[in-house]
Amino acid sequence: MDSVSLSDIAVVRSGFPFRGKVEVVASGGVFVVQPKDIIEGGTLDVGGIVRSKISNVKTDYVLHAGDTLLAARGRIAAANYLGQPSGVCVASGSLLVLRSKSTDQLIPGYLTVFFNSDYGQSCLTRIVSQTTATFVSRSDLMYLKVPLPDLELQMRLITMARSTARYASLTRRRTALMNSLVSHHTHV
Repeated sequence: MDSVSLSDIAVVRSGFPFRGKVEVVASGGVFVVQPKDIIEGGTLDVGGIVRSKISNVKTDYVLHAGDTLLAARGRIAAANYLGQPSGVCVASGSLLVLRSKSTDQLIPGYLTVFFNSDYGQSCLTRIVSQTTATFVSRSDLMYLKVPLPDLELQMRLITMARSTARYASLTRRRTALMNSLVSHHTHV
């Protein structure tokens, strides 16, 4: 399997540059994805995505279905944006947005699987900058070597990762329900 520089297969850009903290405006016309919205298994907690009021959002900042979002500070994790919530949606400045240059070479979702894998985390650890917090720079990320399997294997890996995430979610839910039942029946 060949490895290629990330910049050869994806466009890497920073999220929307807010001046300070994201201001939550319930009636705002723009959804803002933040690192806290990335949950286990490379998915987004769509219910946690906030709205904000941003005027004149450049189209470069608007997320497209299939974009990979990488939390670049603190806990390094990736998720795939699947077009939800619908409407204008941007990533906050603490996320990097990766977009496939060609779906003939890179299936959207594969980068999420790679970055969340043990090997992907190991690769990210090698390029991370340590200041007061962990930080992955856009320029370092662009030159990261990424193993690029054929499209069929990419699809199988994406399917396996989604199944694993779903199984983990169901297992957590089952455990919580069982704990609740035990608590209920042991409560005096």
